[in-house]
Amino acid sequence: HLKSLPMAAQHPYLLEKQVSGNGLLMDGSALIIPIHYYGGEFVNAQRIWPDGSKRFFKDCGKKGACHVIQGDDTTILIAEGYATAASCFDATGYKSVMAIDCGNIYSVVESVRSHTKAPIVIIADNDKYKEKNAGVEAAEKVANAIEGVSVFIPEFHDETSQPTDANDLMILEGMDELKRQLEPVIAHARMGIPSNFSFSNGWLCQKRESEKGSYNVKVSTAIYPV
Repeated sequence: HLKSLPMAAQHPYLLEKQVSGNGLLMDGSALIIPIHYYGGEFVNAQRIWPDGSKRFFKDCGKKGACHVIQGDDTTILIAEGYATAASCFDATGYKSVMAIDCGNIYSVVESVRSHTKAPIVIIADNDKYKEKNAGVEAAEKVANAIEGVSVFIPEFHDETSQPTDANDLMILEGMDELKRQLEPVIAHARMGIPSNFSFSNGWLCQKRESEKGSYNVKVSTAIYPV
């Protein structure tokens, strides 16, 4: 049935989120996001209606499955929702993966890592307005467990609307701001620098923890690749 559906050109959800429909389909008024195992077989599809409501087909499963926006695969970006993945693809051109939700992030990253050694950046949802910041916690758990995985956490100047993800950042503060925040995290990932290291005023610094809290230590003068 999916093979007979037309490609999505415009849809209220895409217009609201200011993203394009990369590999998405239309079924009447519903936007269809095909979900596959990474590099493998079709598993399910997410349907999004004009009012923004979302549903998967029952009894088809989704664990470990994802939607891939094809791009430069020298770095792979993995987000929860489609709009977040699409925003990051538009900002960078790197292959971007929709992992559906934070509970599925680990399985998807594990699958992606089994196919490639390319650096992976998880685009976390910053759920800091909820009792539990599930998005950041899930992303950091994966980064600590799987080699070559970094985490991007969006930061907002105006938090009155309680924004959480990279698509919110792009809509509220512009594509240039999303790029500005993403670029150093991706650069660190591409250089193989662990997420607890950073460059500051010509020094490579390491974030360390103590009983009094976290602090930065100058490790060495920074040598920038050319």
